[in-house]
Amino acid sequence: MKQFSFLFVVLAACFAAKAHDIVVIGRLPQLPDGTVVALSVESDSAFSVEVGQATLKDGRFILRGQYGRAGKGVLTTNNLELIGQNHWPMDSVHWNYIDLFVGGDTLFLHPDLSVTGTQMQEDFRLFQAADDVRAFLRNHPASVVSHWAACNLLKRAYNLNAEEVSELKENLKPNASEHTWYDELQQRLKDAVLTTRGMPLLDVAVADRRGDTHSLRAQLPQDKPYVLLDFWASWCGICLYQQPAIRKIQAEHADKLNVIAVSIDTDTRKWRQTLEKHPAAWPQYITTKEGFETLSKRYQIGNGVPYYLLLDRQGNVLSAIDRPESILSFINP
Repeated sequence: MKQFSFLFVVLAACFAAKAHDIVVIGRLPQLPDGTVVALSVESDSAFSVEVGQATLKDGRFILRGQYGRAGKGVLTTNNLELIGQNHWPMDSVHWNYIDLFVGGDTLFLHPDLSVTGTQMQEDFRLFQAADDVRAFLRNHPASVVSHWAACNLLKRAYNLNAEEVSELKENLKPNASEHTWYDELQQRLKDAVLTTRGMPLLDVAVADRRGDTHSLRAQLPQDKPYVLLDFWASWCGICLYQQPAIRKIQAEHADKLNVIAVSIDTDTRKWRQTLEKHPAAWPQYITTKEGFETLSKRYQIGNGVPYYLLLDRQGNVLSAIDRPESILSFINP
């Protein structure tokens, strides 16, 4: 029991060491006392998590919280509590949203809603103002903001061409004080080399409705110039919402376009039920456990569906498109 207790203490200390303190000091004389100030930061799952909250008093506040690693955050102010306390009409609701970059040291919010205090925050300000992201990355090769931004560029496979991936790999340099984003970047670059635009589709293990396992590449038809891969899930409302658009485009360009759908559902029963409610004429597959791991790691999309890939008849990826209608720029250039 003593050994278990000791192990628990060590593990708790390790987890605690990963959290970093954050302080935001602000002056907002234009807002009424009682205004709530909250800080949310991006988590590894891409969802924002609130890490601290404060209330304005005498036009000032000090917000304290903790974050896991440096990254983008949003500071909000709202008067919802004041509206409830004073029975103000709901059209009195007022919010401010201020982007910032958490990490390093104390940040300061000024009356004009600008944020200062750290080199990361200054780099983030320049990043937001930049017209050319690639130029910013070249000019700030060791910035944590550059490492963070590059990781975001690589989060979805087939977004970049080989030259763009090579430029990231060659130009970006480690940061002496903060390395977590740089370490993640190195891993993402290894996978991105295999998934640039123009490369053959990286294979994925899928199962058909009978439960038979296949190579996705082996299922790609070659009788038409283009193939649309629609990665979706039964729980994804946007995926289902976009299906009528896919049907329409496929029907109007039946001589040029094939469609294949791949679900990332882990519950085969729900997948089958959804197919019954939303039938489609094209082939339907579901990822195996191995296939889902490939999508999560090598395709770098995790649960990020809908995800569309447009391929040529040889199985080379032309582009990761944002929505079905983007196909038309390729089919009807």
